[in-house]
Amino acid sequence: MVNGLEILTLSSFAIAQPLFDMLKRNPDFLVAHHLNTWEITCLAVGLAVVAPAICVVVEGIVRLLGKNIQLAVHTLNLAGLGALILLPFLKRWNGFSGYGAVITAFLLGLAGSALYVKSRTRRFSFIFLSPAVILFPLLFLFRPPISRLVFTKDNPEFAQSRQIGRPVPIIMVVFDEFPLTSLLNEKLEINSFCYPHFARLSNCATWYRNATAVSEGTLNAVPSILDGLYPQPALRLLPNANDHPHTLFTLLGRNYEFHVLENDSQLCPESLCGGDKVRPSFKYRMWRVTSDLGILYLYRILPANLAAVLPDITQSWKDFAVQSGQAQRSTLLLDDYTNSRDWIDRPEDFKQFVDLISASAKPTLHFLHSILPHAPWEYLPSGKKYTLDTEIRGVRGINSQGLDPDLWGDDRWAVVQAFQRHLLQVQLVDNLLGYLIAHLKSMGLYDQSLIVVTADHGCSFRPNDSRRSPTATNYADILAVPLFIKLPYQRVGSIDDRNIEAVDILPTIADVLKIDFPWKVDGTSALTRVAPPKARKTFIDEKGHRFVFEASLESRLEAVNEKIKLFGSGDQPDQLFRVGAYGQLVGRKLTELDMTGEAPATIELDHGQYLGNVDFRSQFLPAHISGHILRPAKRSIGPLHLAVAINGTIQGVTETYWREGGEFFSVVVPESGFQEGENEVRIFSVEDREGHLGMAEFPRPDRSPRYQWGTPISFAKGGNYTAYETEGWGVPDGQLTWTNGKRASLMLPVQPPGASVTLKAVLIGYVVPGAVNRQRVRILVNRQLAGEWEIRSRDKHMESLLIPNTLLTDLRYTVITFETPDAVSPARLGLSKDVRELAVAFFRIEFSSQPGKNG
Repeated sequence: MVNGLEILTLSSFAIAQPLFDMLKRNPDFLVAHHLNTWEITCLAVGLAVVAPAICVVVEGIVRLLGKNIQLAVHTLNLAGLGALILLPFLKRWNGFSGYGAVITAFLLGLAGSALYVKSRTRRFSFIFLSPAVILFPLLFLFRPPISRLVFTKDNPEFAQSRQIGRPVPIIMVVFDEFPLTSLLNEKLEINSFCYPHFARLSNCATWYRNATAVSEGTLNAVPSILDGLYPQPALRLLPNANDHPHTLFTLLGRNYEFHVLENDSQLCPESLCGGDKVRPSFKYRMWRVTSDLGILYLYRILPANLAAVLPDITQSWKDFAVQSGQAQRSTLLLDDYTNSRDWIDRPEDFKQFVDLISASAKPTLHFLHSILPHAPWEYLPSGKKYTLDTEIRGVRGINSQGLDPDLWGDDRWAVVQAFQRHLLQVQLVDNLLGYLIAHLKSMGLYDQSLIVVTADHGCSFRPNDSRRSPTATNYADILAVPLFIKLPYQRVGSIDDRNIEAVDILPTIADVLKIDFPWKVDGTSALTRVAPPKARKTFIDEKGHRFVFEASLESRLEAVNEKIKLFGSGDQPDQLFRVGAYGQLVGRKLTELDMTGEAPATIELDHGQYLGNVDFRSQFLPAHISGHILRPAKRSIGPLHLAVAINGTIQGVTETYWREGGEFFSVVVPESGFQEGENEVRIFSVEDREGHLGMAEFPRPDRSPRYQWGTPISFAKGGNYTAYETEGWGVPDGQLTWTNGKRASLMLPVQPPGASVTLKAVLIGYVVPGAVNRQRVRILVNRQLAGEWEIRSRDKHMESLLIPNTLLTDLRYTVITFETPDAVSPARLGLSKDVRELAVAFFRIEFSSQPGKNG
């Protein structure tokens, strides 16, 4: 009994209270996870008792082996909990870092627990502190702001209706982390070559070119757009309907239908937007929250260098692991809210929202908060993903000193590359805007609708400056955002340079709809010319600091000029890829250039197998080329300048950089540089030799294992299939690996067999009686159809196929592709929360040569 009480008490101080403290300071985490009263209460109880209960159960089991063993385990439990208490303090000391801090904390905890268990008189100190087990969760639940989440219900005012003089369909899109600078050319006009759909929208809408955000964080900026009020961080308002009872949603009330997709907020009340919402299971919701809390807790206790391997937590309030490239290949979980989506496929989420827009008898508000072009920057303008690496290189990141995690370092090239990737993602946003406009026109909604397109805040790309927080040098990048308002039946566009702020958007919408405001707002309608223009711009950061800037925001021009200096005027298709010291090489044929021999180093490409099997039907294109430079030199020599050639043409230039583990490089190349199938990638060192460019090629060691016909390929955890996989595979699940998507490929470095080959596969199919009755598998060999299987059960069995040698003529590689047109997501079927598109799972594959069968 005493042992259990000790574990409960110490766990309250080591685990529960730190997490309660984090949640009280960041209640937006709970809002983003859409937790209700019951779930928050269960979470509080679980944090207080689950971890110590596990320890107590373990001690109870080992007690069967003897009291001395139980005492030793109890001592270790106390030592571990003590180490968790000490670690946050030790990691702040300069004398401790990394594993040293962890080992020191554990040794101190072990020494303290050993002394403690030998002194029975001190045991009662834990019993004296045991009320903390109950007190901590109660204080968490009953003190604001958590108490407002737990005990506040929907305000009856949400259901009220108001007189609307001009009820028209409303299409409102709020993009995320989108600076106006990205769209502008040297004349401060929309760059119509790079962003044609924004340019066309400006031709028939009013572009408020001097519109600005009022805060740098989504959870303050989006509410201000929707309620017309400046943020009030001192009040610690939550981004939900209870703390923001007066918004666009409640203004429209019962007069409108609502088609709403929010991210990280719950500003639309349940009574208006929750009618068709399907809640995931309690088990799933708790798993998801505790997974994210576990990552936050590790950030709290681990030294910065050990926490570097953890998923990034600076980009959102939830699903931290889901945003990592590795997680996207494994079991991803879907938030089944019809008005909320995650980070799995942001372009597809946008398109799915748009596809649900249709004409209706009752006026409808279609509201979308899209988390684009927000980092991570991972999409080409076409919407294809081009990288498995979502790290933002060059920013400080989470650290032990509590400094701005979004502060850029002094690596100018890292900042330039991040800016380039952002601009590529802005081109995707432009294409998505075009998709929206085309759909509205096809539905007959474009002319009659009020269309509002804006962003919550911007971001900045300046070395030694913050990416998100306003400073004296970057504030124009953070404040200036796109704002386009197309009135119903407006056909002629105009540019309005008056001082417009995000708080003016709601009053403008009310003005268009002819609604008299029943509450006071800070903004004024952009349509009125009666009120005098605002003399200043107001910006309130997440810490509550209030900034006042000049109304003209003249420093925008400086930011635009810097962008043009880096990337050019943007009137050529490959201009974004010409950035760098030797950008003039991009587009040049290797045959036109002077080669000076071999570089005195070797190079290893990351994911080189993807380059040997490019398929334009895939949603992934390996346009992010990165690798490791192996040269006998020290860091002090400085970076190398590199040129990357694909299929005989220079497609990108870059510089090397240093980090733990050596010298590396990274470059994004245009989609147009690839060809179907195998692509030859060559890397060159570039030097300026008295005005003459010299290029030396890096040899690439062939580290990929050669395949021998007849060698089994295992798909178990630790199996050899990873040496040959390209696209379409999940992570191993025990003895098997599922395909993920409509196609999965293997690329085998192997010589032609000279005879036919028999493919034998041991597999199961994702077959669900009544829902998925079969899985068809089309087998392509070197992109030619070799045969088809039809799987009608989930039983483990073997399939085989004779591959004629006429399909096995490639002298370097044989590419085996499994097309699975019936692949389906269990989440879409409502069977589980797994959003992978499943078709078949392989245990092993064998390719055995058949002498004499030369088909």
